[in-house]
Amino acid sequence: MSHSQIEKALYDAITKSNDGTAIRNARVADIYVDILQTRKGEKIAFEIKTANFFDGLGRAVVWKDYVDSVYLVVPKSILPPTQVVNAIPDQIGVVAYEYDSASARFTLLKKARVDLPSQIFEHGIFFDTKLRPPERYVAASLVSPKALRLLRYLLLHGRTSQQEISEKTHVSLGMVNKVISRLAERDIVAYKKRTLTLLEPYKLLNEISWERPMSKLKIRDLYLPHIRDAQGAEEYLKNTCSQYEVEYALTLFSAANRYVAYSMRYDTVYSYVEPSDRVLQFETEADSSTEKGMRIELFRVDSPDILDEAGTIDGLSICDPTQVLIDLSSYGNVGKDVAVELYRRLSER
Repeated sequence: MSHSQIEKALYDAITKSNDGTAIRNARVADIYVDILQTRKGEKIAFEIKTANFFDGLGRAVVWKDYVDSVYLVVPKSILPPTQVVNAIPDQIGVVAYEYDSASARFTLLKKARVDLPSQIFEHGIFFDTKLRPPERYVAASLVSPKALRLLRYLLLHGRTSQQEISEKTHVSLGMVNKVISRLAERDIVAYKKRTLTLLEPYKLLNEISWERPMSKLKIRDLYLPHIRDAQGAEEYLKNTCSQYEVEYALTLFSAANRYVAYSMRYDTVYSYVEPSDRVLQFETEADSSTEKGMRIELFRVDSPDILDEAGTIDGLSICDPTQVLIDLSSYGNVGKDVAVELYRRLSER
């Protein structure tokens, strides 16, 4: 059964219970959930997985801070041992499902703080069309260099085709198909009149951020006690990179303020550097032992496209705006508001 099929089945079951309201692909604060049920002022989120129980559990642990309860909905075949299920936090419940070619049945294995309507579990849910057999493949990565390249193109071209993506990004059609199939399974893209359409750009950015948090790319922080403003820190970075033959490209808020206007000021400069092993030489003038002065937050490059596609603005190397968009979404809540404004600007081009 595909993700979209089980999502629709569960949504239909919740709706038929006549207990509150339900929305598919709902946004709660800065996250997207598969289904959001609101009942008597309480919010219940549902995360549906067709594979990888612990990936879904990781999302549920984060989401529990935004809603009253989260239910992880998974096939019975991928459930972990009972002791693992029992150790899950109280705010998170677990629902298992089984299915055949015509119907699906949900079973409540662990109740969260907010209970679910009993009607969901009383009868099987029947389908008008034959269900697809379970897919036996490893989901395509969204964060390999080539996957990120085609996703950047998709973010800028919301109506396209797999053939066009392949030709414009020089990524094989087979790989494009694998990535697009994964997005379709999550209802992020769909075909409308034979045109591939990006339905949920922010949900796509959310998916990328789960696999590619900027914290995993961070090398270190450098503090510059003798420099008091961002402009001075950027010039220091530029000159030091030139001295030690290190390539760089400003990203996150240091790059975003070149593309959009926002009111917040930051006492940090954010940049990719390559090769990262030469960054230690920067400490001849910088100091990692103090937290005074301007800070430079340095990240390793996980795709050659980052530096290859960087441009020059104000005499500085600046990441491509679509890369900045992805980085902002992957930096955490503080970057998501700026990401929304940047995506709006990019979409208007």
